Amino acid sequence: SISWEEEWSRLEPYLNLLSGLGIPLSIDTYHPETIFKVTEKINTPIIWNDVSGKFDHDVKKFLKLGPDYRYVLCHNLAPERALSGKHM
Repeated sequence: SISWEEEWSRLEPYLNLLSGLGIPLSIDTYHPETIFKVTEKINTPIIWNDVSGKFDHDVKKFLKLGPDYRYVLCHNLAPERALSGKHM
């Protein structure tokens, strides 16, 4: 398990390369902070593959950002989003 800051530092350098392709970008994360940073950084359709298994207010906020944003809810036995990293 890594923090969203560490996850972002690994992902961010590649976003400029991917954003100009005009194809959807799928991001696997349970950190809402990461997915919101991605939406600020690039202008391309985004698929959030949420490995937390929790449909919460952050998911609703993400889906309201635009019609090109999609969401995949994955199964996870962690009782809350914050514990998802420990579950894996």
